[in-house]
Amino acid sequence: MAVNFNFRQAETIKDFDRLRLALLEQPLNYRGYLPWVGRAMDEVFSGYKEAMLAFYDNYLIGYLLSQPSKTTKGFREMKSARVLEEFQRRLVLSFMMRWEEVEAKKAGNLAMICDTRLYDVANLLRCNGYREIARADLYHEGFEDIVFAKPLVSLTQNSKASLLFMPNGLSRVA
Repeated sequence: MAVNFNFRQAETIKDFDRLRLALLEQPLNYRGYLPWVGRAMDEVFSGYKEAMLAFYDNYLIGYLLSQPSKTTKGFREMKSARVLEEFQRRLVLSFMMRWEEVEAKKAGNLAMICDTRLYDVANLLRCNGYREIARADLYHEGFEDIVFAKPLVSLTQNSKASLLFMPNGLSRVA
């Protein structure tokens, strides 16, 4: 059995179109999702957001969107990620997350940060070394979101990253 996975940054018009369709097909029914897809695609196209794409036999099976944190300088934020169900549990997303962490560290970022309200995603983040740092209704929708972070530098080397992992650290850093 041949295994033909390919990972790359979205770079071509075809890549951007594939990503837009994948985002639109994602079953996220939260308020403002469709306008968010439009803004996200504008930010990917402008280079503010980065999109890593995962392919199997030239078929898009997953993506990971990230950007510089808007609230904490020196932090990189994962904004959206998905792997098609039939390709889950094959470490595709873990590979994309690790790649993003390495690139973020090379760019001088101190930590990765993200949030979720999904139990399976929270477990995936924990398995990949992310630590829960806060719980809050981030999007004012009446749901509890879990905020996770993962340091990219030694905590003893950088006091700003160290603060993040102290009790109530997010409020001290943000």
